[in-house]
Amino acid sequence: MLKDKGIRFREKDRFWHNFMNTLKRFNSDEIADVPLELKIGNRLFNLRTDQEGYFKFETALLPALSVGYQDPFYKYTVGLPDNPDVKEVQAEICIPGPARFGVISDIDDTVLYSAVTSRLKIQMLYLTFMKNAITRRAFREVSAFYRALASDAFARNPFFYVSNSPWNLYDLLDDFLRLNRLPKGPILLRDFGISYKNRPPGYHGHKLDTILRIIETYPELDFVLIGDSGERDADIYLQVAAQYPKRIKAIYIRDVLERRRARRIRKLIAETWGVEVLLVTNFAEAARHASDIGLLDWGTFLAARE
Repeated sequence: MLKDKGIRFREKDRFWHNFMNTLKRFNSDEIADVPLELKIGNRLFNLRTDQEGYFKFETALLPALSVGYQDPFYKYTVGLPDNPDVKEVQAEICIPGPARFGVISDIDDTVLYSAVTSRLKIQMLYLTFMKNAITRRAFREVSAFYRALASDAFARNPFFYVSNSPWNLYDLLDDFLRLNRLPKGPILLRDFGISYKNRPPGYHGHKLDTILRIIETYPELDFVLIGDSGERDADIYLQVAAQYPKRIKAIYIRDVLERRRARRIRKLIAETWGVEVLLVTNFAEAARHASDIGLLDWGTFLAARE
């Protein structure tokens, strides 16, 4: 729960407007220890925000919620019982139907050009502070590839976006995915506020722990993992595949076109058995492979690309 900083954006916004919006995102004002009222279906739950303004809600699947098929999203509302004049906020949870598989995707330099590997991070900082959700660039054919993976004749295959970007950028990333027609799905980011001493026992890093939690939350789903060679996606995904060898259908790693990184990834792939792993230079290449192993329909990809 945050104080509204009035962040708005337009395509014609100048760099200074984007810069000020980014400063507002990182200078967030969390509202701690506030009672909340969550309504889902015909059930009501009382919660409270923590010191960082977050609230956590876990429950068994409610009988009133039928399993989703083509639209696996269910709306719920969160309100302030002590301030009834404040308008309730509506949000969604993802409850997949009998999908063939789920997709777990990185964001930075996988779907969104972020230049994470740029020297001294200068270009990455420029893009983060001087651009907005409209002016940031998606990689060519990523939308068509992802929509083809999501498409299924019976049930929509769910997407989960897991990134090391901070929660401060949530609104920008959510708008970016929507504007670029990428499949809707939970966006799971990192909390800058977690110190080393406060990390729970067995903590292996945000991305790995989050992916493992998704896989354990949906035990009936197999998964496709998509990332890039810029950071440690391949290492993390192969670690996941080693832990759940029968549940990872394929791993796609987008090559950020740095020879040293590509050589390291190819070596990892050469040493891997039992899972489909592909280092690709573009998403058409990934789509062709996914079509060959039955993950998507090639005609659906071509139609989405137009």
